[in-house]
Amino acid sequence: MPTARTWGGYQEYNAYRRGVFKRSYRVVVEIDDRVLTLEPKSVEASRFLNGGPGEIDKSFCRFFSRGNGSLCVDWKTPATTEVLGRATEPPQPTAEDALIGFALAAAFGVGSLSAVPFILEFIGAFG
Repeated sequence: MPTARTWGGYQEYNAYRRGVFKRSYRVVVEIDDRVLTLEPKSVEASRFLNGGPGEIDKSFCRFFSRGNGSLCVDWKTPATTEVLGRATEPPQPTAEDALIGFALAAAFGVGSLSAVPFILEFIGAFG
């Protein structure tokens, strides 16, 4: 199992991609008893979650690609909002959480692929 060094010493982690097509770049990381997820939100953006896939009320931030290889991040501000009929406040990331988020975004990229390249490649395979 891979390890990463953080301020608390070495941590074991398990990172894997999940899904196909739009969710093809969802990355889930398990560290001890925690789960962190980087999942696509649009073609050019992904959200970083303090939890499993789809736990949108636990979103730390959104990462955006600027198109020139650089990343831009939009951190959630600590404010109580109503999600699905209940009040929620976004989690505040630790320095390690932020480091892991940037590392995942840099290593795996952000956003999702459009279905158009898949369709064109599929058609081209038979043409």
